[in-house]
Amino acid sequence: GEIKEKYFLDYSGGVKPKDSYVEKCKKINTEEYLNWDYLNIENNREFTPYSLSPSAKWKDRQKYLIEKGRIETDGKVARFPKYYFTGSKLLIKMGLEAQHNFCAVSAYSEKRLIFTNSVCSVKPKEGTKFTDKTGDILKTMVGIINSKFATYLFLTTGASLGIDRTRAGFGEFFSLPVALNKNIGQKAVEIQKIYDELKNLEDIPDPRKNKLERKIDKLKEEIERAIISSYSISEQEKALIDYAINVSIPVLKREENSKKKSTDIFDSLSLSKQSDRDYLSQYAQIFVEHFGNKFNDGNKYFVVDIHATRDFIGFHFRITRKPRSEERIFFKNDLTDVGMINKIGNLGLYCLSTDLYVRQDIRGFNKSSFYVIKPNERKAWHKAVAYLDRVEFIDAIVKAEIKHKK
Repeated sequence: GEIKEKYFLDYSGGVKPKDSYVEKCKKINTEEYLNWDYLNIENNREFTPYSLSPSAKWKDRQKYLIEKGRIETDGKVARFPKYYFTGSKLLIKMGLEAQHNFCAVSAYSEKRLIFTNSVCSVKPKEGTKFTDKTGDILKTMVGIINSKFATYLFLTTGASLGIDRTRAGFGEFFSLPVALNKNIGQKAVEIQKIYDELKNLEDIPDPRKNKLERKIDKLKEEIERAIISSYSISEQEKALIDYAINVSIPVLKREENSKKKSTDIFDSLSLSKQSDRDYLSQYAQIFVEHFGNKFNDGNKYFVVDIHATRDFIGFHFRITRKPRSEERIFFKNDLTDVGMINKIGNLGLYCLSTDLYVRQDIRGFNKSSFYVIKPNERKAWHKAVAYLDRVEFIDAIVKAEIKHKK
């Protein structure tokens, strides 16, 4: 919003066929624009992140509106902001893409393009000169709006996402914090060019397609990294963003996912899979980084034993003698829940099987160790959850130390 004011930017939605407040005599004749391209967002393929693919002309849309009785036979409409259909502009779709984890949709365009009222065009106010700086700003905003960072902000601060689940009003887009970074804008435009190239190859078998798609994925990752740098996003904040995209949003969509293939955040983890071991190691490393500094000395070391059964996973954080290797994380395959419990702490099976499903986790302390046990479900062991669990253990240890000193 501040950038919009500083650089004299303004915005407008597109065509509005009907408006009860607009008198018939004031409606706009659009005959001279019949051959202009029309972007139909009802077709999900015409406006996607970084891509504009209009497939019809305004005359086609006008004919459709007349047939449906949404405008009179003279083809006049209530609003037609011609200025915002022409020249260089940032286009933003009001809705979010539910099928793509609620990502926002924006693109940069220099072509004449008519669109519906559910798309807004951002460009300099009429009479204001379009400069290279303005172009850089609009292109940068494309990369930011289409990013995981923006989705995270819409999820945590938006008025609609998660309620009226695919909505984000234009006001919410203009409340986004924008860190201007020309590099983000350049990569956004490069992605758009590759999408245009892919459109030309759409109906023909061509080995270049896979290479171009991989290049797009790489550029998107580079944009995410540039955003992390521009906003000085910490490791903990990166974990929160990842949790929002890969856990919170799939949980919101669980009902619709149950009709299709279930998302893997509800899947169990197996120590026989290296990818699952790496995933659990990320959780453990959050504890190692903090408690290792506190407890490690010449003779004692902080280590983590990760126990896994089909139903539960337990993390046992121990102070022990210096291990033979530099490893701090050890994996323990347990055949039974009881076997795991006996290794970690003096917990009864009743406590584990009943309490755990009510509370979702069991945590506690032994003489020289502490532990957490949760269901064997991927979402319970996300890196972001590790930060929260670590805070709870730190709090408990500090309170115990204060009580001991008293």
